[in-house]
Formats: sequence, structure tokens, C-alpha cells
Amino acid sequence: MVQVGILASNIEELYAQFEPQYIVERLSKDATHTRLAFLGPEGKVIAATDSSLRGSVLHPDTIGLPISANSYIKTGWEGRNYLALHLPITLKEAFAGSLVLYYDLTQMEKLILRLTIIISLTLLVFYLLFAYSLFTVYKKNRRILHLAYLDELTGLPNLRNYHAYLEELRCQHLALIVLNPLNFRLVNILYGYDHGNSVLIQIGRHLREISMQKQNLQPFRLSDDRFLVVIKDEASLDRLLAICQELLCIKEDTNLVGSIAVSIGLVQSTGPSHDATRLLKEALIALNSTSDSHLIQAYNTELEEKLIRVDAIEQEIKQALGGEEGIISLVFQPIYDGDVGQIVSFEALARMKSKKLGVIHPLEFIAIAEKRQLIIALGQKILSLACDFITQLRMRGIYEVSVAVNVSALQLMEDSFISHIVNLSKEKQIPLTQLEVELTESVFAQDLQFIATQLEELRALGILVAIDDFGTGYSSLSRLETLPIDYLKLDRSFVEKLQNSSEHGFVSDIISLAHHIDKLVIAEGVETEEQEEELQKLGCDYMQGYLYSRPVPAEQALDLLLAAENNDEQP
Repeated sequence: MVQVGILASNIEELYAQFEPQYIVERLSKDATHTRLAFLGPEGKVIAATDSSLRGSVLHPDTIGLPISANSYIKTGWEGRNYLALHLPITLKEAFAGSLVLYYDLTQMEKLILRLTIIISLTLLVFYLLFAYSLFTVYKKNRRILHLAYLDELTGLPNLRNYHAYLEELRCQHLALIVLNPLNFRLVNILYGYDHGNSVLIQIGRHLREISMQKQNLQPFRLSDDRFLVVIKDEASLDRLLAICQELLCIKEDTNLVGSIAVSIGLVQSTGPSHDATRLLKEALIALNSTSDSHLIQAYNTELEEKLIRVDAIEQEIKQALGGEEGIISLVFQPIYDGDVGQIVSFEALARMKSKKLGVIHPLEFIAIAEKRQLIIALGQKILSLACDFITQLRMRGIYEVSVAVNVSALQLMEDSFISHIVNLSKEKQIPLTQLEVELTESVFAQDLQFIATQLEELRALGILVAIDDFGTGYSSLSRLETLPIDYLKLDRSFVEKLQNSSEHGFVSDIISLAHHIDKLVIAEGVETEEQEEELQKLGCDYMQGYLYSRPVPAEQALDLLLAAENNDEQP
């Protein structure tokens, strides 16, 4: 028998080498790390899954440090990066070495790269969305600001901008010009709203061009068809009027209307301190006071007083049209047949009595009604009152006397004019044969073919037609010959001058020619017996004037009829 013995020291040495390697290999089987090594207290690799590491010394300066401090990236194996974790091991409270875990970072780096790309793209998308939202808000706010301070159609500053602008000029002398294109509503009707907008754009462009030439001018768009120009540091009225003259006629690009005529209201500030609202109001008052013959108007206090009066009259006309009684009424002036001394008809004349202003002259309130687009409704009111008087005549058994009503050209041009009269006669239960219509010569400035059609329809209904104030306007006997007219009313200005030989001959010619084309003649303004006698000699058919009666209320007009009947009955 052979007995082999091994020294105890050799066994311990063998065991010391074997045990760490065994542990390392055992740990590496179940671990997620790539490599594993065990370092002795001096940093010498005692055991490792990679045999090339055994016996080498690894970073002795990291031994004994916390994990967070002794972790590092090692590059050197196959060009890859590894994360090395040093885990200190103690034995009986003495440092026995450290276990080093190596993790291959290739997959982690790919994951980190992927996550970095995803996060970067997410941040980029977020940034773009954020930037877009900021841009959208900015664009929206800019749009709101644009709408708040600039006119969308012309690009000019608007009324809000005007107030801010004048706030900056509080201590400067300035003037305001307000422009309004003439007949702009008619332009819209004839050529369409698109063309109307192009006209407004052209006005805005013209104002900008002038403001570029004159640095002290700033244009604004005030409202639908009104523009405003602020002029800084200009105290000379003559120079202001010269600027207004430049603005009076604006060339129109499309050549449909040739040029754009405007009316202008002008106001100057009275001192360096001014109220933007007050100045604008005064400029508008001046604009409202312009006329076809006076297109430039500077503000003064009389204009404001007049406008206040006009507004008061307008409001009362509206009240009357709304049904309030006592404001608009009719008086009646008889028309006589001079040969027999009988009343053949009455002319109905409108009167207005204001609660605040007293009696208003017809020329004043009718002109206001025309300017404020109330004349058609007012004409319908007058027609209704005249029909009421016809009802009173018929209740007294008077069926042969007619009532003449003045009708404006605007009324006659309405498509519904004829139907309105027919409906009114049905409502009042009166025959249309007791109604007459008087037209001024201004109707001849309208569409003559349409006028002739309207008059033919009136006469077909039994309504007689007269031309009022003949000889003062557009009409001529040659025109009257072709129109369905029954009477010519000779203007009072010719009757007043009958003693003048030239006027006498003119009146004689009118009466003769009227009879030649089968028209009857009514002389207005007959005030003396001499005039009556001379007109009878000339063959005038009917007469009207103060010689017979002033215009009187309905009851007195009925009394005049009764008096005339009594005179006829006397032997």
C-alpha cells in the first residue's frame, strides 16, 4: 500500500485558489452580467470568468469606495463599453476583497440611443406644437388688433384708432375733415356692392397718397361710406379749404362712374386742448349741412342749432307716421271755375304743428322728410288724410267735387304706388274719381317711360293728373303733349306779373298751346279781381288763390261749399 500525503499548507493554498474561482464561475451561470472577477485586498484578480484577467491588478484606488463612487466605464474588450461594479466583501469585519461585475452596455446604449431619439422627437414635437400655438395666438391677436384698429376693406385706421391718435395729439392744433361720397347708395344699386366696395377702396387709396405727400395728414375710415382726415398743425382756413378742394373729386378706376364726387365737412380745434368726440361731432354736423351746390362746409354753431331743429322735426314726423294725431294735418284751398263761380275741387296741403317748435313751414318739413327718406311714408299719410276728407264730402252728399293731392317723384317711382292708392280707396270706401294727383315738374327728370306708364294707370282708374308750378322747371309743352296729363297749373310767379306785357304774352301763349293739346289750365296765386278778369279774358279754365280763399281746415272747406251752393240758389 502506498500512502500519498499532501502538505496542509499546499492544501490551503490550493483551496484558496480554488474557492474564489468556483464561486465566480458559479455566480456567472445565473447572472445577467457579461463578465465577473474577484479581486483580492490589493486589487489583484484572484478569480475571473475571463482567464486573461487573472493575476492582473485592477484600479486599486477604487477599492473600498462606495458602489456609487467605484462604478466606471471600461473600454477594452472587443471595442465595447462595460459598466464595472465593485462590490466590497468583508470577512470577520475585515476587507477580504471585492467582487467586480462587468455589464456589456451595447444593448443599453442602443436602448439609451432609442430613448434619446424618442425623447428628442417628443420634445421637438412638443416644441413645434408649442411654437405653433404661440404663432396661432399671436396671429389671432394680431388679427383682433387689426380688426380693432384698422378697417378691413381699405386698410385705413378706423374710428377706434382715431381716438387713440387724437389722444397723442392732445396738445396740438388740428383740423378734421369728414368726406362722404355723393349718391353712394345709388352707386351700390346701379353697379352692385362689389363695385361700391371698389369705390371705397379707391377713396382710401387716394387719401393715403395725399397723406404721403402731406406729412401732416392722417386718413381714417369712419363708417360705411364716410372717411375722416386729421390735419396737424394747420391753422390757416384758406389752406384747409385748398386741401378740401383736392379731395372733392377722386378719379374712379373702373370708369363706370368717371369720378367720385364727395361732400366735405370741416372743423378746426379752437385750442391745443380738444375733445376727439366733440370735434368729430362738429365735423359731422358740417358734413350734414352740405348741399349739391355747396359741397364744402365749415362748422359753426348755427349749423348745430339748425341740425338740432332738423332732428326734432324728423322725430315728430316719425311720431306722426307712427299714428300720433295732431302733428300732420291737411288744409284745403278751393279751385274755382271762374265762369260759373263754383268750387270744382280742393287742393290738399300738408301742415305740421310741432309740440316743441310750433308751426313748421311745409317747405321745411317736406325737405327734411325727403332728406331723411321719410317722404314716401309721409306721402302715404297725406293720401290717407285726403281720402278721409273725400269721405266727409260724400257724407254731405257732395260727389262731384274732387280733392287734389301733391305727390313727389319718389312716390310716383315706387312700384307699389298704384296698388297702395287702390287699396286705400277700398279701405276708405271712396271712388277714385274724386281723387286727383298733382306732380311737380321734377318728375320730368326721372324715367319718362315709367312715369308715363304710371300716369296711364292712374287715369285708367279715373284719377285726373295735374302738373304743378308749370313753367318753373323741366317740363315743356312738347313733352306734355305725349304724357297723359289733364291739367297744367300755371305758377303764381306768372300771375303776379300779368301787368307786364312780356309776361302777359307768355301766359297767353301757355293757355292757348295747352288748349291746343287738350289740356286744361289752372292759375295759382290769384289774389286780385284784376288778375281774375285778365285770366278769364285769356281763357284760363280754373283759378285758385287768396281772392277766393286761403287754405282752410276741413270743416271750413265744407262751409265754403255750402256757401257756394247757397249763392247758386239765390235768384
